[in-house]
Amino acid sequence: MTPSKDTKNPYLSPDDLFASYALMRGTKEALPETKAYHEKRWRFMAGLFGINYRAPDRMVRDCESGTGLLEGLIRERNKLEYSDLLSVHDDRAWGKKEQELYDHYKNALAEKVDDLRGYYAQIGGELFVRLFPEIEGFRVLRTRLEELGLPSTPPEPRAEMMELLESRPVEKRETMPPLQIQKLKDDITRDRIISLKVSEEVHARGAESRAQDVDMLRQRALDWGLASAESVDSFIFEMPVQDFLKLAKGFPTLSRIDFRPPEPPKQAVSPGVLAQISAFLSSNKPQAVPIPINIPEEPLSLTPDPLREQLERLRKENPGLFKEYSDAHITHAMRFIFTGESCRNCTVDNEF
Repeated sequence: MTPSKDTKNPYLSPDDLFASYALMRGTKEALPETKAYHEKRWRFMAGLFGINYRAPDRMVRDCESGTGLLEGLIRERNKLEYSDLLSVHDDRAWGKKEQELYDHYKNALAEKVDDLRGYYAQIGGELFVRLFPEIEGFRVLRTRLEELGLPSTPPEPRAEMMELLESRPVEKRETMPPLQIQKLKDDITRDRIISLKVSEEVHARGAESRAQDVDMLRQRALDWGLASAESVDSFIFEMPVQDFLKLAKGFPTLSRIDFRPPEPPKQAVSPGVLAQISAFLSSNKPQAVPIPINIPEEPLSLTPDPLREQLERLRKENPGLFKEYSDAHITHAMRFIFTGESCRNCTVDNEF
């Protein structure tokens, strides 16, 4: 279903422009195809009317006049787009009489909802004309969207309310002559159509080129042995900025955000009490401290020892030999300490 209520009008209106913007804002968290469809529709319509497709976002940030109304209209209009009139709960099905009563009034309910959404679109269209005066009176044929390659219907099915609106009886209206007989013209020049097509190709090529650059930088990190294939995205995402700039030399448009790993799934069921106690105890468990090794020291002799004096002279003359001997002697003493034996049997002073 198209955003505009009056689909018989061959020209797009500011109401359609507002409805397209509201649907683009309302499907930012939708499935990828639905999101891409409404983003593309808004880009095309904004380009056909000659305004920057990012302009409303800037207006909402920078302007104080009218922005609160714009946000409110978007919110309320999208509520009516995706809400259900009355839905049957699985645990309590309707009876036959209840279903007959609902069927009797459902078309009236759908009509009221459709009218209210149309009023929101009308107010939003007038607000867009005030924000962008150049679009007032500008004529754009609806067929221009299909000419640019936009499908006539969204790729994903609508909510239950929208299916109901499409299935309700259509009121009899005055028949219009077939469109192919009328010679309709709008204000869109061929140069603008070509410019929009080129910009759409540039947009698609830019996205494809960025994806290729991400793959090349990821392969560079793998070739340099910085991380494994399973953790390369997380590694690049957590890199310091200076290291990332060195890695991404030659890729000035890339950012660490391009390698943001997916969010881990949230735990559906909270752990039990025993699991929480176990985690608490394991986190507070003291770390094992290595047992210090005490090497006993022999008391110094107060009487002169000729052997000690001779060894001291030899150590000064050849320090390297005595260093090797000292290491071997300490190793021998350590072995005795671990086996519980005393070092008093050592015949050479422990200092050497």
